[in-house]
Amino acid sequence: MAGGVDLQKKAVKDNAKKSKILSAAANCFISDGFEGTSIRKIMNEAGAEVGLFYYYFKSKDDIYSAFIESLFIDYRSKIIGMTEKAVRSPYTSFIDIFGMFADEAERFRNEFVGKMHESTLRDIRDRSLEISVPYIKQIIEVLIEYGAKPLISTEELAIIMTYGIGNLFLRDKESRLAGTDRESMKTTALLFGLDLEYVSLTLPRIPYAEEAEKITALAELCSENFADYNAERMARLIKKRMSSGEIFVIAHKNNIAGFIMFSKKNKTIDHIAVSPDYRRIGIASRLMVTAMAQFEVGEELSAVTFRQEHLMSDGVSRMYKKFGFDDEKNIVVRGEPLVKRTAVVPEKAIITE
Repeated sequence: MAGGVDLQKKAVKDNAKKSKILSAAANCFISDGFEGTSIRKIMNEAGAEVGLFYYYFKSKDDIYSAFIESLFIDYRSKIIGMTEKAVRSPYTSFIDIFGMFADEAERFRNEFVGKMHESTLRDIRDRSLEISVPYIKQIIEVLIEYGAKPLISTEELAIIMTYGIGNLFLRDKESRLAGTDRESMKTTALLFGLDLEYVSLTLPRIPYAEEAEKITALAELCSENFADYNAERMARLIKKRMSSGEIFVIAHKNNIAGFIMFSKKNKTIDHIAVSPDYRRIGIASRLMVTAMAQFEVGEELSAVTFRQEHLMSDGVSRMYKKFGFDDEKNIVVRGEPLVKRTAVVPEKAIITE
């Protein structure tokens, strides 16, 4: 028993020494780059003898690789999460991944630019792209499963999107302000053989602050489709959901083609509306898929709609049933007879187009 404890203590001690050497190497590589760093310099930084280095690492290349990989632990976790989410929210998968590229690039610049040797910066940037390719490929394969028809092979498309579009975010400090994200969407549309004029109709997104009035106007236009509608309550709810990020829109040119609001706390789909000019082209389905993906798999969601006998209930009822809202319970809200529908969040998106 004592021998086992001693071995555990030795393992902990060895890990601590290895971490100390790796930390010292990181300091050297950050300030002096790979070529400007020697094993002796690393061990001097660590306050240890050169011979100890080879107990933990095979070579300078070995510890450099370990240093680079240590920077991507969180990044790998994030991109794996994005890939897993793609099966539940395919319509926002590339917006999500490009947003992550931009956020990570900004974090990287704030943390390292001006403090790190240029050669090390370059190697980190290149490694981030190399890591991303297989995950981008997986997302493309998910989109193909849901009907996407790229013009080139998935392998080629993954490389082009990662090293082309992803690299823009890593290199361009003003990428978002310069419209790189919009241009990236255009490039993605072309590679997937989509019509540029209508590609925005396939991409649900969080609305911009200045779009609040347009969303409110669309709600008013579609008010006859909402159970228990009140203009003031609706305006307040739109404002509240925009502030919490619990609303998605699909926009086309300067129009809001449709929106959906939901509550994570209440586990509800509040309202969904599609402009009469944009109906019967799958907008409601894309919005519903995206909203449901914001909840955990297996959670029970509810939505309140008109009862079956109501004039406006038929289309609404069909739409909700497509997404598994089959359990119905009659309720009364402020004197109006309504129905509460419930559904369980699925593991994969329900594509009904």
